[in-house]
Parts: sequence; structure tokens; C-alpha cells
Amino acid sequence: MRKNGMLILILLLLLVSAYIGTNRAMDNQKNDRSIVTLDSKEERKIVFYRDDCPDCEKIYSQLYWHNVRRRDTIFVNLNQQQNRHYIRTYQVKSVPTIVHKNSRYEGTNRNRVKEILNE
Repeated sequence: MRKNGMLILILLLLLVSAYIGTNRAMDNQKNDRSIVTLDSKEERKIVFYRDDCPDCEKIYSQLYWHNVRRRDTIFVNLNQQQNRHYIRTYQVKSVPTIVHKNSRYEGTNRNRVKEILNE
């Protein structure tokens, strides 16, 4: 009985550690203010967001996990001054905005986000 309790404790600690590590990785990506260079023929889905945007926060985990699975999304943090020229290029009127080829979605409806991500 004691071995089972110890095994459960170890498993629980591993799960908590994995959860904390995953959340930290997601937060690091969300807060990344790197300068992004986009190709004019970009094939990936482009997510325009701001790391201080409450609406962006609502769908960020959905976008993050989609990209973990598919690796077909590029995140452009518009809090980086040098990324703001994309506002004009991609006609971004609000964040979050997802652009993929000729499709775009501005908003936080998870079903619409799922549609544009083609999940």
C-alpha cells in the first residue's frame, strides 16, 4: 500500500511539473517581442496579437496548442514597434487577427478560430 502511495505522489509531481513547464513555455512565447520577418508569399497562418491584450489572452492557448500540433503558425506581437508596419500591409484593424492566404478572422470566437485554423 505504501509503494502505491509513493508511486501516485511521484506521478502527481511529474504531472504538476509538466503543467508548470508547459505554461511557462506558452507565456514565454506570448510575451516574445521579437522582430518578425514575413515572406510576401507566407503559407503559414499569421496571428497578430499584443501580449497585453485581454481579447488575445482569451484565445491564445487555443492558438498555441494548434501550433504545437501543426507547426504552421507564426505569431506577430504588435507591441514590438518594428512589427507594426504589418498593420498596414495586412490591414490589421484590431487584435487578435488571424490571416491565412485569402482568409482572415478578427475576434475571439473559438469556433471561428478553429475554422480559420482548419482544425
